Amino acid sequence: TRIVDDGELQPGFTLGGIASFTKPGETQPTEAPETYLLGDADNNGKVNSNDTTILLRYIARLGTSGVDEAILNRNGDIDGDGRLTVKDATYIQRYLARLSVPYPINQYIEVQ
Repeated sequence: TRIVDDGELQPGFTLGGIASFTKPGETQPTEAPETYLLGDADNNGKVNSNDTTILLRYIARLGTSGVDEAILNRNGDIDGDGRLTVKDATYIQRYLARLSVPYPINQYIEVQ
């Protein structure tokens, strides 16, 4: 079946976006959801001891120059309680020491 003939869209088809065609009742694929790496407080793409240091500096109000506070709060809140605490830093340390943690540190989480 030709969807476009001589530059005209054939009956029964709709155009959705640039060079994207759908039949009636079909849907276009959606964009992948935004995700973040749990525990990656500095948002550099990896979870390491720097993330623990940044969390502890933030908690102690010693400054975290160059780190976006919103991202720090999202990525560093390991237990999801809405606060950055020493517990969050401890969970990362436990993960780095290969000890059990009840949260998916170093896994991508969908932004809610």
